[in-house]
Amino acid sequence: MSLSRCVALMWKELLEFRRDRVVVLFILYAFTVDLLADAGHRMVLHHAGLGVLDHDRSAVSRELAGRFLAPYFWQRPAPRDAEEIVCQLDSGEDMAGVVVPSGFEADLVRGKQTSIQLLVDGSQAIQAALAEAYTHEVVAGLSEEIILRRLGLAPDAVRTLPVIEPALRVRFNPDRNDLHFMLLNSLGMMMSLVAILLSASALIRERERGTIEQLLVSPLEPWEILLAKTAASTVVLLAGAAVGVFGVLFPVFHVPVRGSLVVFFGCATIFAFAMCGLGMTVASLCRTMPQVGMVTLLVMTPLLFVSGGWTPVEAMPTWLNALTTLSPLRWFTNIAYGLFLRGATFSDLLPSVTAMAGIGTVFFVWGALRFRARFR
Repeated sequence: MSLSRCVALMWKELLEFRRDRVVVLFILYAFTVDLLADAGHRMVLHHAGLGVLDHDRSAVSRELAGRFLAPYFWQRPAPRDAEEIVCQLDSGEDMAGVVVPSGFEADLVRGKQTSIQLLVDGSQAIQAALAEAYTHEVVAGLSEEIILRRLGLAPDAVRTLPVIEPALRVRFNPDRNDLHFMLLNSLGMMMSLVAILLSASALIRERERGTIEQLLVSPLEPWEILLAKTAASTVVLLAGAAVGVFGVLFPVFHVPVRGSLVVFFGCATIFAFAMCGLGMTVASLCRTMPQVGMVTLLVMTPLLFVSGGWTPVEAMPTWLNALTTLSPLRWFTNIAYGLFLRGATFSDLLPSVTAMAGIGTVFFVWGALRFRARFR
């Protein structure tokens, strides 16, 4: 194998990438606009439309309504009746509705138990569960203060009462900001997609232009061709990842980095190597670029499902949990979370790096063998 020939072919691939405006725009979109768009899909309750129908119109009912605060809830104008709440839920204008019955404060004064009604749009299951949990917390806080006032105690007297309280200690992400988690997950997903498409298109492009035969009859060995094309795709992918990290994650969303960026981009290189090997396998199965796009979608779907980014690996069935070990994206996701959020060192991440490198080697060798058999 000649290093000079590999470098020359890699430089030729980089020049072709630079001249292909569609590829350049796609990479810029994937690591900028797509990350910005994914940031809008939050897993927390944010500005949920809420209508409060207050039949009691008392001080306590107004205090209860005032506790549904932004940015969790967005109180709409008070509905006229329960039918209007149902209509707002049916139209999707509101996420939830609260109905306070008449005599609400009077029952509390007499020491009787009372209740309120919560209507939730269950079509958005996660948001509905969050709205229910937040409402329980609001009502429980008000109920606790009313009990303390009836006992003639100060609002902070609960600290001196014999109660059991869990001491919650959140490590690595004390604010429990899901945005950082989702952005890192999106970054890994985009790197996977771009790596497969770039490496596959680099081979299919030669076939469509009729130049693959010229490469095969040249002094270049098949391994040199694959290595040069993989190296060029990796360089382009790392450049796109750098744009996403330094152009979006840091300045726009202030994603923390508690580990080493050098280690991150080193691991990203191994990850790109693994996914480019998978891209070569995709190229060996296809004849045209449209076929590459369709096969890539078929490959990406299971990769995302077993990556642990959408569903925790521990929550998967046993057989599916075992399959996650074959996904490079799972190990890269662990590495990204460890370096950005947990401040892990390279020794901490060594098992994930080793597994990712091993899978990448298998993918590369498999793709190279299929390339030789397909284009010989």
